[in-house]
Amino acid sequence: MAATARPAGDRVIVAGRPERVAVVRAFAAALLGAQHPQADTVMLLVSEMVTNSIRHSKSGRPGQTVTVTFTRADGLLRVAVTDRGTASGPVAAGRGGWGGGRPGADPGAGPGRPLGRGPRR
Repeated sequence: MAATARPAGDRVIVAGRPERVAVVRAFAAALLGAQHPQADTVMLLVSEMVTNSIRHSKSGRPGQTVTVTFTRADGLLRVAVTDRGTASGPVAAGRGGWGGGRPGADPGAGPGRPLGRGPRR
């Protein structure tokens, strides 16, 4: 069986508790270095994504975890947050944007909102 080549990444797994978000921020800061020009932006996005996973998924339940993987490729840093999923299952995106498929929902809000994919147009 041939192995599949995947980009090397750094990973941190934390308990799904709000106070553990600081551990993920420290891990990201150590990877980037204090002088990285986008360090503040990365810290904000990482904090938001992990906090959302803890608040809105089963990862916030006792004994559950959140996994954050940092992968560098082609001068970019990809941050992937993996949680335990939602209690109610996936929610479809609304037409024309996010908002959980609810009529009149804010298109800038909702589960799975891609944070940090660049400026919105």
